[in-house]
Amino acid sequence: MKRLSIAVGTVLVCLAFSVIALGQNAMGRATLSGTVQDTTGAVLPEVHLLVTNTATGVQTTSVTTGAGEYFIPDLVPGTYTIEATKSGFQTKRVENIQLNVDQQAKVDIQLAVGSTKQEVTVAGGSMPLLQTTDASVGTVVQSQEVTDLPLNGRFFTQLQELTAGSITGIHSNAFGSGGGNSSPITGGLERNLLPGYDMNGQSGAWTFFQLDGVENNEREFGGANIPISVDAIQEFKVQTSDFSAEYGRSMVQVDVVSKGGTNQIHGDVFYFVRNVAFDAAQWEYSGPHAKNDLK
Repeated sequence: MKRLSIAVGTVLVCLAFSVIALGQNAMGRATLSGTVQDTTGAVLPEVHLLVTNTATGVQTTSVTTGAGEYFIPDLVPGTYTIEATKSGFQTKRVENIQLNVDQQAKVDIQLAVGSTKQEVTVAGGSMPLLQTTDASVGTVVQSQEVTDLPLNGRFFTQLQELTAGSITGIHSNAFGSGGGNSSPITGGLERNLLPGYDMNGQSGAWTFFQLDGVENNEREFGGANIPISVDAIQEFKVQTSDFSAEYGRSMVQVDVVSKGGTNQIHGDVFYFVRNVAFDAAQWEYSGPHAKNDLK
């Protein structure tokens, strides 16, 4: 009896960790849902849907319910194509559907009567992705924006400045003078020397960071833990209000999704130019500028 209790307890613990792992894997991913109808507005059950990630070629399948609805979770942020097929109807293909981190997109599809060999292609850019299942408020920074923005020091936490309500942590109670750190070198910086930011009046020490769905917090002093390179970021999202209960623990959620492999070879090169000839004068000072002997 004792061995049976131990075995049952072990199974329950394994199941608990499996559920936690599944929950973490889903965070940071996108979901796609919608309704499939015919041209008269009647719902279509048993429509086969094929969702393809155009960058990696990874495919996900689904079938509509009796109410003509479909739901496809756990999609890596990126660009997708949906193909809907049903006997007696033309095949419908929707291209260039852009899914962002933590997005719950809704794409309704309409099929016309005809042969499955007939195909209708629609550009996803002309179809608005309805956001009817999520009331969260936040800011999404795409990969191209991360690449183009001039980040002084190339710290990923600096992307928080693009969100309304963000303020540098120089005077923060956690990282700055409010907490006793008035150092001109480390003031406003997190423990790992990443720039810290307060958000909507909340201390940056309480911002909850996630990297690819896994917690990425510095547990002792707060802030981010792993300083991921900006070149490795696919998407960056800050949520400040009405986000899903799966997050919790903080009023501000920062989700970072790293880049995945694709079918194309690519890479990045960067170069720091630190030359006083490019420096601008501080607005409160108009006198002569002292030149660093090492430059």
